[in-house]
Parts: sequence; C-alpha cells; structure tokens
Amino acid sequence: MKFFKKILCLCMTLVVLISALAGCSSVKKIKSTKEESRIVGSCAGYNVRYEELRYIAYKCREEMKAEYGEDIFTGTARDAYEQELCTRVEAMLCESYAILDVCEDAGVKRSNRLTKDEVQGEVEAIVTAKGGVEGYRAYLESERMTDAVYRLYTAIVSCQYRYYDEVAFDKLEKEAYDLVLAHEGFVRTMSIFVKNDAWERVEDNRAAAEYVRAEVLGGKPLESFIGTKYNQDMSSCEYYFPKGYMEDNYERAAFALAIGEVSEVVETEEGFYVIQRLEPEEAYFETHMETLIEMYIVGKINLEFDAYAKMLSFEPNEYGKSLVLSELK
Repeated sequence: MKFFKKILCLCMTLVVLISALAGCSSVKKIKSTKEESRIVGSCAGYNVRYEELRYIAYKCREEMKAEYGEDIFTGTARDAYEQELCTRVEAMLCESYAILDVCEDAGVKRSNRLTKDEVQGEVEAIVTAKGGVEGYRAYLESERMTDAVYRLYTAIVSCQYRYYDEVAFDKLEKEAYDLVLAHEGFVRTMSIFVKNDAWERVEDNRAAAEYVRAEVLGGKPLESFIGTKYNQDMSSCEYYFPKGYMEDNYERAAFALAIGEVSEVVETEEGFYVIQRLEPEEAYFETHMETLIEMYIVGKINLEFDAYAKMLSFEPNEYGKSLVLSELK
C-alpha cells in the first residue's frame, strides 16, 4: 500500500476514490463566487485563492481548537495562537504546492486528460455517496470548501500517485531493490497507540501512555498491551518502514532508538505512542520484498517533497495580508 503521508494529512476529509468512475462527466463544475475566486497570494508560482486559504485555515483552526481549547482565538493569548495558525497554514500550502510543482516539472500535470478524468471520477463518486448534487453542496459547505478546492486537491492526489507510477518507480526501483536485498534502510517497531478522541481529555491520554511506558520499562512486555483499553491501533501494531514513510514524530523516535529500546511517549496529531524498536527478521525481507520496495520508493518521494516544501513560502498579496485567518468564514 502506498502511503503518501503529506498530502493525505493535508486533504483530511477527502474521500479519495480516484479513477473509480474515471471519464464520467454528468456532474458539472460548481462555480465559485467572485469573492471565493479572489487571489490572496502565491506559492511556488501558483496563485492561491481565497477559497483555498479559507479551507486550509478552517481545518488548521479546528485542529488547534481540539489541541488547545475552543476559546484560544478569543482569549488573552490570541495573538500567539493566530501566529501559530499562520505558520500551520503556510506549511500546508507549501506541502501541497511542492507536490504539485514536482509532479508538473516531471510532466505529470493536472491539466492532463488522465488527471482531469480521475478528478471528474472522484467528484462523481462523492456526489453519489452524498445522495446527489445538493448533498455534495451541503458537504462542501460543512467543510468550508468549494467544488474548485475539492477538485484542486483531488488533482494533486492524482498527480502524486501517477508520479509514483510514471516517474519515481523506474528511477528508484534498483536502489530500493538493493537496499531490501541487503536488509538495510528499514526499522522494525512495535507500538501502543492511545488515540485522542474528541470526547477525551488529552492529559488523560498522555497519562495512559506514560503508564504503559513505565510498565514496559518495569519489565512488562509491550505486546501484552495489544488488544487492551490502552491500545487503539487496529493493525498488528508491528511495522517495518523506511525514512519518509511514517508520521514525522513517530519516524524520528523510531530511527533514534537502539534495538530493544523503548521510546519516550511520542505525541502525534492523533494521539500518543509508546514505541519499541525490534530486531529485523531476514525472512521478512525475503517474503515481503515487493511491498518493501514500494514503501522505500514512497518514503523517498515524501522526503523529496518535504525538502522542496521547506524551500517554499506563501507570499500573500495586499488583500491576503489584510485577512485574519482565524476569522475566515
């Protein structure tokens, strides 16, 4: 399974069903208002419109409220939170346009017919899932999104997957094959995940993760917590992965561990992990070679996108500078 962490994190609510109904065209584009289409700045040479900025700001604002509290943009520390919101929004814009620009430069363009067909297929699928055009409109409104923004980010996802298939695989397959054959470039971990559900206190979840860590350091096997109330990872809780593949904080912690070592409690966007690094098994590399090659290539692509995104910035125009992101409706 290809896991493109950055754009999937960015899209958040998009139900990516690309190519499910590719080529359908019965659902027409829903025109944005003049205000929604107004340019607020640029990133990597691409115009950023009000409707896109509003969507990204809304998603980041809701994330911050979940982390810090509902009243953060009205309290005495409002300016500090507003600055953090600006930083998060800029980072997301840079991540998405880094992906788009790398793909475009390699000839995988959103203007290509294949991309357009895949985007239209996704729109057809979501319209069907929402019970028709009016249901789709309601969904867009609830997400502070427009049809144009939905199509833009679906196009970026399409280009990203096609970049893997059409460009990166041929370029990196030999490198990936050699590393997997040598059993190098991957870590193996087992972890317990305490998820931050909306109705739970973050402090309580952190305390639960700290409890698990203390028990493991005291001699209790980490795997004994799998299937208990302390763990909300529905998979096997064991992973092999290369750099660039997993969520940033999880990945940094895992690669910093020695074999057998247990991490500090690792905080991510969704909750808290306690990670133990395990000795890789040679037999696993032999029986999962194709999957590991694919994972390595995806990780390498993510690192490429990340490096380019760090070179970019969002440049607001005068209108963009006048906007207060926490107040965009």
